[in-house]
Amino acid sequence: MSAFQDKKALYFEKIGENFDLFMSEYDVCRRAYIIRNLILKRIPNALQLHALETGCGTGKISVQLKDHFNSYSVSDLSAKLARSVSEKYICNSLVIDVSDEEDCRRHLGNYDVIISSEVIEHTPLPEDSVVNTLKMIKNDGYILLTTPNKLWYPVLLLAKFLRLRKFQGNESWLWPFEIVRLVEANDFQVLEKRGCHLFPWQIPLAKKLLPYFDKFGGVLYPCMINFVVLAKRNRRQS
Repeated sequence: MSAFQDKKALYFEKIGENFDLFMSEYDVCRRAYIIRNLILKRIPNALQLHALETGCGTGKISVQLKDHFNSYSVSDLSAKLARSVSEKYICNSLVIDVSDEEDCRRHLGNYDVIISSEVIEHTPLPEDSVVNTLKMIKNDGYILLTTPNKLWYPVLLLAKFLRLRKFQGNESWLWPFEIVRLVEANDFQVLEKRGCHLFPWQIPLAKKLLPYFDKFGGVLYPCMINFVVLAKRNRRQS
């Protein structure tokens, strides 16, 4: 493990049970809602498939998605978090660092579906982390990936400057077109692109208005705060 990875692992272990303090319940629920609808809409045989969730944190996403698959595994850079989620929600646990190519190669082609929600932006090179994650997916398998939109990165910098953002982990954001380019370059077909949060949910009354705009996330995603990409691996010739 590199010095950066070791420092990052220690940070996530340190925040441990306080992890939820850095998350918005509203944001998590909206992302889970969109992911769940895409599973139901575009992965009709999900109940026969094995899914892996990377960067599970405290399982806020896991608990809402695990019953849509035949089997569900959770992983995190923090062994403590992954083990806690596994025990709480009765699923398998792993420790996988998606920024480590060799780590991901140990799981080469193992999973039918990988769910990566707000993970890659916390790695030193998110482009490499996307490619590493794709390697763990089987032929005809799927990836459901959510991450913040780089369009809104200046707002993050402002929040950090004003000390409104308490999270101190790495944050490297990508543009939606960069994610699409990466998955297509690695022999995946993009099935859907969607967004959520047209503007910050911290604004008064925003939580009442934002779900309406989320309905148009398939069109508005390039300018929304978070976006979701669903892609399927093309079958390789044996």
